[in-house]
Amino acid sequence: MNKNNTKILFVINKLSRGGAEGVFIKEAEELSNLGYICEIYTLYPSNFKNLYDTKGYFNLIKKIKKDKITHVYSTLDDANFVAKIARIFTPFKLFCREANETFDKPLKFKIADVVLNFLVYKLVMVAGAVKNSYASYDPFHKSKMVVLYNGVEIQENTDNKKEPNNPIKIIAVGSFTPKKGFEDLITIFKDYVKNKNFVLEIIGNGILFDKISAKIKESEMEDKIKCLGAMDKGLLKNHYTNSDIFVLTSKKEGCPNVLLEAMSFGLAPICFSVGAVPEIIENGLSGIVIAPGDKKSFGEALTSLLNNPQKIIQMGKGAKERVKDRFSFDMHLKKLLNMLELEI
Repeated sequence: MNKNNTKILFVINKLSRGGAEGVFIKEAEELSNLGYICEIYTLYPSNFKNLYDTKGYFNLIKKIKKDKITHVYSTLDDANFVAKIARIFTPFKLFCREANETFDKPLKFKIADVVLNFLVYKLVMVAGAVKNSYASYDPFHKSKMVVLYNGVEIQENTDNKKEPNNPIKIIAVGSFTPKKGFEDLITIFKDYVKNKNFVLEIIGNGILFDKISAKIKESEMEDKIKCLGAMDKGLLKNHYTNSDIFVLTSKKEGCPNVLLEAMSFGLAPICFSVGAVPEIIENGLSGIVIAPGDKKSFGEALTSLLNNPQKIIQMGKGAKERVKDRFSFDMHLKKLLNMLELEI
């Protein structure tokens, strides 16, 4: 489709620091740089009070008609639902992005998906695992599902490391919420990691920050584990650059951007097998994948890696090559353009 005739409305719940939101915003920015007219439309707090806000729907439909929007690209449950309702009343190509596995997705959204997905042009899944979980309750629209993994910028000048730090630096990044599994992470380091030559930095913020900090203190590991809070991209980049191992103990994921970021910096990842993790990591080559919730095996794998510093370097190089070959943002952007049926 010609750029001059294409107007894309990116619909999202709200702007925040989350991975799904960050990827979505970057996609809009890059398409704008290519000459497409793009706008990010947030539901909350300014345009919608809740999902039942009839005035919000009226204004959105009016905007789509007035601005002659040709494509609507939405992500996350509320935004996807709102976009589908809008599609009933005015024509446009609708692309709905599913950012997480759907096992605990509220029933009302699952019912809406089955009933309303005939209106969707394409259902965008961020991982094969997400596609499978979605198809488990809506097999009727499987032909519309396409997998589009997240992509990250490949970091240059990170291949010169000959030895890991001493002590070895480990990093975890994410929101302090139950699904990120940071309480399990503390248990792993306390009970199952036998080599204590490490420092773990947990970067992020959220409702469990104080609880996790208290658990670290109770475990008498304050000298080994630090909660550093949220930080901007520049400071986070410095921490990636100066770290050796990345750990992910999430209970649920889509395509974890923090994993791709860490791998792009040449960190050796150890992760629970959730979401796209086993699709991203070649187990034993570009990282280590552990069965979900198996804290003992996670600790044993981490201990083995701490005991073999050269393995950390080797696996980190494999991780970076894996991302470069399969998950670069340039590759992601080309696939996004193809999916949206746009010119490069």
